[in-house]
Amino acid sequence: MTKTLIAVFPDDKHAHLFDKFTAQFKKLKGNFDIIFVASKKNYQYLLQLEKTKFKLLKNHETSENELEQAVSNRNLLRDHALKEKYDYVLFLDSDILMQKDTLTRLLEKDKDIITAAYLNVLRYQEQQIVAPPFYKIVEGEYLSLLRPEVLEKPMMMELGAAALSCCMVKKEVLERLTFRKPFRALSESASFFEDALQKLGYKAWVDTDIKCTRQPYPEGDERNAVFLI
Repeated sequence: MTKTLIAVFPDDKHAHLFDKFTAQFKKLKGNFDIIFVASKKNYQYLLQLEKTKFKLLKNHETSENELEQAVSNRNLLRDHALKEKYDYVLFLDSDILMQKDTLTRLLEKDKDIITAAYLNVLRYQEQQIVAPPFYKIVEGEYLSLLRPEVLEKPMMMELGAAALSCCMVKKEVLERLTFRKPFRALSESASFFEDALQKLGYKAWVDTDIKCTRQPYPEGDERNAVFLI
């Protein structure tokens, strides 16, 4: 039987969404385990988790550098998933709301790396924009940010890089790499995709028909509307 782990990386900025975020797991189809990966820096979220029965993987290593902390948290989860022999890990941010069949549909694709579709606020060419955090390969070498309208047409698209906000990764990939700080980029996801795709030869995909919604702001905040797809 396939073992699947949903690994949530909480952010205290999303503590307002805790009840709605965790309620989605009751409706989610499939067989899976859930674990929250956090450090003492996630103080508000840890207070919420203490009131529940969700499993917590607490990182006792802390860093003032946000990127170093993220890398440490990812590697702690990687080691746990491999030790417990999970076949798939779904990396999930704490402001992502899935459809009830998101997990099963991602599993059905049987890809080494596959992400659901969603929008995010990105810094791009000196501007702040709302776009899918996915990059396609152009001319076999360059990366180009996808436009929001790409998500309107259902398709499987190969990617050159992406965020890890709702991304499923096979055990075989995690066995061959660890997370690290990138040399230039601002996210550990950049170095993950560089190592997995360019160095190890895996392929990454987005299914634009498997859509999720971000809700980074409190319920009723009009700013959430830009993330609806």
